[in-house]
Amino acid sequence: MISLTPPRPGPHLIAALVTPFTAAHEIDRASLASLVTDLRQGGVDEYFVVSSTGESPLIDEHDRLALIETVRAAAPQGLVFAGVSGSGYRASIRNAHEAARAGANVAVLMSPHFMAFDQEQLAAYCE
Repeated sequence: MISLTPPRPGPHLIAALVTPFTAAHEIDRASLASLVTDLRQGGVDEYFVVSSTGESPLIDEHDRLALIETVRAAAPQGLVFAGVSGSGYRASIRNAHEAARAGANVAVLMSPHFMAFDQEQLAAYCE
């Protein structure tokens, strides 16, 4: 069972984070932590990491977890949303469990773009 934190009351702002890389094409954890610290100091306390707009399918498992762990460490009290979509429901479930262990509070699942699901099928996939 994946534990999810209930939504916080009132209006909130979720910062969709960029993924910084070093010149050697590695995740730049120090820059990401600095970004989260700056956002936190500005009043942001919710963060979306490994989004669905491009990096999700391109980031490998090790880097996905490094991103989540870095954000969690930089914002211990923050609410962390993590993209968990994979190339099938088993991969997505595995990604969600790993994201929770790495410190994510909310699993964000993108509907499979390679299949034409009706609403009932999409709900079943997500469940």
